[in-house]
Amino acid sequence: MKSSVVDSALAFQEDLVQGLGHEVLYSNLLADIIKESGSREGFIAAHPPPILHEKSISIRAATKAVNLVTNAVRFEKGENWVQLSLKKNTDVLGVVGLLEPAEKSLDTLVALLQPLLNCVQVLITMEQSDLVQRIATEQIKNQQQSLLAAVDAASEGVWEWNIATDEVNFSESWLQNFGWEPGEIRAIGQLRDIYHHDDRERVAQTLQEHLDGKTLKFEAEHRMRRKDGSYASVIGRGRVVAWDLQRHPLRFVGTNTDLSQQKKIQRDLMEVQKGMIESAKFSALGVMAAGVAHEINNPLAIIQAYSEVLQNYENLNPVKLEKSRQAILRSVDRIARIVRGLRKVARDGDGDPFEIIKLKTLLEDILSFSQERILHRGISFQTKFSDEIILRCQPVQMSQVILNMLNNSIDAVEGQTHPWVLFEAQNKEDQVVLRFFDSGPPIPEKVRAQIFEPFFTTKQVGKGTGLGLSISRAIIQDHGGRFYLSPDSKVTCFVMELPRAALQATA
Repeated sequence: MKSSVVDSALAFQEDLVQGLGHEVLYSNLLADIIKESGSREGFIAAHPPPILHEKSISIRAATKAVNLVTNAVRFEKGENWVQLSLKKNTDVLGVVGLLEPAEKSLDTLVALLQPLLNCVQVLITMEQSDLVQRIATEQIKNQQQSLLAAVDAASEGVWEWNIATDEVNFSESWLQNFGWEPGEIRAIGQLRDIYHHDDRERVAQTLQEHLDGKTLKFEAEHRMRRKDGSYASVIGRGRVVAWDLQRHPLRFVGTNTDLSQQKKIQRDLMEVQKGMIESAKFSALGVMAAGVAHEINNPLAIIQAYSEVLQNYENLNPVKLEKSRQAILRSVDRIARIVRGLRKVARDGDGDPFEIIKLKTLLEDILSFSQERILHRGISFQTKFSDEIILRCQPVQMSQVILNMLNNSIDAVEGQTHPWVLFEAQNKEDQVVLRFFDSGPPIPEKVRAQIFEPFFTTKQVGKGTGLGLSISRAIIQDHGGRFYLSPDSKVTCFVMELPRAALQATA
C-alpha cells in the first residue's frame, strides 16, 4: 500500500507541474487519501494565513455535504471522525478529516499517508503564499495610490514618465491646474515644449543629472505654459522610482507646484517693504529739514550780501572784487553739496549695484545737510576711523542706515548738559566694524529685547515711525552683515559688522 501512496504523490507533482487548478488538485489528493486510508468520507481544510488575522478555517475539498453559509462539514451524530493536523514548524496550516479510517492507530495512519499529507501541505503553502503576495501587492498599490493622492493634493498635481516608452501620464489635479485635457500631452518631449524657452535647457540638464545618478532627486524652479497661453511659475520635483537590472532608470514620478500666488504675495510684500523703507527714509530726512533750511540760508545770505557789494563794482578795486566773487562761488558750492547729499540719500537705491566706496565719502554726504542740526543742539560729534576705511555696499542704502543711527543718537542725547556722539570704524580680520556710541541714557533690558521689532519705538508720538532700526538691520543683513546692540558697552553702542571689501576704493 505504501508504494501506491508514493505513486499518488508523484502523480500530484506531475499534475502540479502541468498547471492543474488548485481545486482539482485538492479533489484528487482527497480521493487518494480516502482510498489509501480506507475511510468512508473525508475533507481538507486550510487555516487562513496570519496576515488575515482570522480564525475560521476554509474547506478546500470534501466528500460530505458542505454548509456554504458556515463553510463547514456537516457531522452526523455518532460518526467517528479522525482529524490529522498539517503543521509547518509550530504553525498549523490545515487539517485533513477522515470518517472511520480502516487504520485505527493515529501514528500508523499518519505514517501511511505522510507523502500525501506532505502534498496537501505543499498545496496549502503555495495557495497561502499566492494569497499573501496578492494581499501585499494590493496593500502596496493602495499605499501608493494614497501617497500619490496626498502628494497630488499637497502639490498642484503628479505626473509619471515611463522612460522606456517615453510616455507621460498626469493626475487629474495636474490637468485641472494647468488647463490641459487628458491625452493632449503624451510624451516627455511635449511636456518640455510647454516649458518656457529660457528655462528648457537648464531644466533638462538638471533632470539628466538625476537620471545619471548624480543627484538624489530632481528639483528645478521654472516657468510652464498653461493651455490658455499664460505662464505659471512652478517648482518641479521628482525622482526615479524603478530601474532595470543594469540600473538604467525605467520610471520617474514628479510633481509640479504652482508658485504664481506665492510669487504674487512675495512681490506684494516687497512693495510694502519698499514703501516702509521709503517712509522711514523720508521721516529721517524730515527730521533734518529745519537744519537743511538753515544750512542753505547761511550761504544764501552770503551770496545776497556780496551781490549787493558787487552792485557798485565800478568803485571796487580788483582785490575786493575777487574776494566777493570767491565768497559767492564758495556759497554756491556749499548749497550744491547740500542738495547733492540730499539727492543721494533721498532717491530709491534698492536696485543699485554694490560699489566700493570710502566710508568718509558716505559720511560727508550725510553731514552736508545734517551738520547744522548737530551744531544747533550743541552736540559734540566725533569720528574715529581711518580715511582709507572702505565698504562694499549699496551707497544709498548704507547712507540711510548711517542717517538713521545719527538721528537716533541726536534724539537720545537731546537736553543733556554735555551731549556727545561718537562714530568709529575699524577693519577687523575679514570684517569692517562700525560703532555708534552716544551719551544718552542706558537702554533698559526689556526695551533691548524689542528694539529691533518693526513699529516699536520709545519716542513720543509723532517723533518716530518705529521702523528705523528694523529697516536698518534688514539692510545690513542684505549686505551679509550683522546689526546689534552691544551687551558689553557701558554706554549705548550699536554695532554693524559688514564683510570687508577686498578691493581698494576709488571714491
